[in-house]
Amino acid sequence: MGFLRLSALAMICVLYAGCRPHTPAARVEDVSRSAAIPSTRDEIIVCGQRIHTGAPVVLWTDVGGYDAYRGERNIGRTTGASRPVGGRSSRIRSAPLTDAEVERVRADGWTIDLLRDKVDQFVVHYDVCGLSSTCFRVLSDRGLSVHFMLDIDGTIYQTLDLQEETWHATRSNGRSIGIEIANMGAYASSEFAPLQEWYAKDADGHTRITIPARVVDPAVRTPNFIGRPARDEVVRGIIQGGNYRQYDFTPQQYESLTKLTAALCTVFPKIQCDYPRQKALLGAPAPALAPAPALLPDGNPTTRPGALAASGEAGLLIPHTLTPEQLDNYQGVLGHYHVQTDKQDPGPALQWDRIISGARQRMTPEALSANAAARGHPARFIASESKRQRFRRAATSRADLTPISMPIHIMSFNIRNSNAMDFSNAWPLRKELLFRTIEAYDPDLLGLQEVLPDQAEQLRDRFNKTHDFLGVGRNDGKEKGEFAAVLFRRERFEKGKDGHFWLSPTPDVAGSKGWDADLTRIVTWVELRDRQSNNQRLFYFNTHWDHKGVQARLESASLMRQRIRQIAGDAATVVSGDFNAADGSPPYNRMLGFDGASEPELALKDSYRVIHPTPSREDFTPHPFTGKNDHPIRIDWILYTPHLRAQAAGIDHTNDNGRYPSDHFPVTATLVWGVGRS
Repeated sequence: MGFLRLSALAMICVLYAGCRPHTPAARVEDVSRSAAIPSTRDEIIVCGQRIHTGAPVVLWTDVGGYDAYRGERNIGRTTGASRPVGGRSSRIRSAPLTDAEVERVRADGWTIDLLRDKVDQFVVHYDVCGLSSTCFRVLSDRGLSVHFMLDIDGTIYQTLDLQEETWHATRSNGRSIGIEIANMGAYASSEFAPLQEWYAKDADGHTRITIPARVVDPAVRTPNFIGRPARDEVVRGIIQGGNYRQYDFTPQQYESLTKLTAALCTVFPKIQCDYPRQKALLGAPAPALAPAPALLPDGNPTTRPGALAASGEAGLLIPHTLTPEQLDNYQGVLGHYHVQTDKQDPGPALQWDRIISGARQRMTPEALSANAAARGHPARFIASESKRQRFRRAATSRADLTPISMPIHIMSFNIRNSNAMDFSNAWPLRKELLFRTIEAYDPDLLGLQEVLPDQAEQLRDRFNKTHDFLGVGRNDGKEKGEFAAVLFRRERFEKGKDGHFWLSPTPDVAGSKGWDADLTRIVTWVELRDRQSNNQRLFYFNTHWDHKGVQARLESASLMRQRIRQIAGDAATVVSGDFNAADGSPPYNRMLGFDGASEPELALKDSYRVIHPTPSREDFTPHPFTGKNDHPIRIDWILYTPHLRAQAAGIDHTNDNGRYPSDHFPVTATLVWGVGRS
């Protein structure tokens, strides 16, 4: 069977198992009859139906495929088969559903029509692994998942049915489809070694991909394939305000991605066949996330959804994260960096116009019309907690379904106290940018340091609608001195016990100062129940260690480990703060239990180092309001116990044309509950 371009009408199909019957249409085939219908090896699976793309596709059910249900490669086992195609989902999408839709999905699974109404984004990543075989192993080890992987030879690997939710793009997970493209990624000018290892010049000057000997599974599906980037020279560009270098993707990847994009924008008309562009009449987009409207006399129209160009309208690629309002309303193809402030993928090399123009040429007039008609109708997340809870209870009520684990987004931020003589960087001049930086990441848990009473009051007022605020002044346990404040999302978490203790030999004495510390130091903690993850119990600790006391930092590590064990016991724990100590330093090693001198029963992991195992000169958090540091040091950490797994971690470099919200970059982490393979 040759490839037939899909129309919007072709998506009204005969469904199998979890997808109920509708009017039949051509080129959409029931997988339950796959033994009788020979595969053309170009099909993807949507609600149990085969959809032709024209690109080479290997499914998770194929030998050699990658099975995200199992978390392993399909090597042709005859027993213990993977999850049946088209069955009820064990990874229920957190898309918006009405009460009636909740009951329908609970009883019968997704229909393709309902899924089309709830999926409106296609998120593009690079994998920083170089090959899809390595990518899948890394994703599985980190508790992540993605619908598609695209190898250097153009082979598309689908890892599970598109009705399933995967964990690849935080806020966009429930409404999106994700793809990881094999590519070593983009690097700052000081980090060129990975590109030198993976790319080399032939005698004729053309660039080829050189897979290192250390790669465990270096094979690609195409025999004797030699991969070459579409452009021989390194591509330079600005992403999130930073200058990056990257080698281009291969021509085979562009061809397959173009065909897949055309198919997805046809199957899911709400996915506009376009990418995030700012209207030309508004000028060139800012290199980093634009300032909040309140920072400009007449507001900033580039931060609003109306700034995004429609298909056919002149516009320029937005090279940074969309504002929360823009992301909520965005429909179409987008990069990981458009979703998260701590990401740079798919990097400056991706040729957006090549993909989108090629995909639109492949789409039928009917599909393009359906695409246009769906614009302005984004999939939105419901505000009602009761609906989400009923949906999750429904998803976990069957014995064959694994518990749902919604990602927990965490931010730790030293906001710089308001008494400091910072002149042009004084608190009144930067507080709005700081608030908007927090709002852009939208954390579920937020740990703050250096919060004085006036700042505490403003933070309470700003985030009162969504978050509860906990904290006391360190000098008296009431209102005097800095707070190590904790904010948690009220809708998500139910609060249990909370408290404070001081980093001193007398930790229960308010205002006590310990060892050789220069200042009084405090820890704030709270017990929470995660309503969105089966009411699992979680303790959150936030602190700020002394900046001068060498002994004080070591003793603070020992005391915190002891107190965490006393307070949290064996429960899941997250620890954040400004520790005034670099990773690898004696206080760091003691806090993580590496030095053999600390409480052995408490295992803590550094989220940033788990996600970014190779140290870099870009790994620094304090700076003198310049975004630069001649002596880079990462002293702000987010730690967690093995009950959880790190899905993402980063350092947020948000600034407004060189004005920074604080003299520390905030650090972020996305954690998921360790309830089995994701």
